[in-house]
Amino acid sequence: MQSGRFIDKIALGITAFSAILVLIGSTACRREVSAAEMDHGSSVVAASGPAASTLASALFDEGAFLLKLEPRAPYAVGKPGVVVLQLRAKEPHHINQEYPHKLKLKATEGLAFPQSVLGRDAMKIETMSAELLVPFTPSKSGVFSIGGDFAFSLCTSDRCLMEKRSLTVAINVP
Repeated sequence: MQSGRFIDKIALGITAFSAILVLIGSTACRREVSAAEMDHGSSVVAASGPAASTLASALFDEGAFLLKLEPRAPYAVGKPGVVVLQLRAKEPHHINQEYPHKLKLKATEGLAFPQSVLGRDAMKIETMSAELLVPFTPSKSGVFSIGGDFAFSLCTSDRCLMEKRSLTVAINVP
């Protein structure tokens, strides 16, 4: 009887140890990119998919659309720069021409935005695509994260989808 309890305790210990390893492994896979590792104007892209829809990303490639935020280097201190938001509808969807699409920018120290909210009036909207230039002026050099929450809509012949995604992209200002 004593050996049965001993084996049960060993099995319980192995199970607990395995759970700890899984927890450590799932949190240890994140890696930050330093300014020295980034190329001028390069971007950091998070994974897309169902779990990423709540996380900020520079790219969302989903069934109805492709949405991305891209840097347009070169950037320089005190000089206006832009990042570009692009939305592409996938058949049978199209861009909803009547929806009040908008990007609410998140404040970023070291970057000045002429407007904190950019709406459909600032967008170039076509049937299958939309583009928004996001202007800013850096006040110092460094690596910055530009982004915000983008609300948009796509339609098919019988229904419309109203979507919202958090976008972010890293830029390097030398």
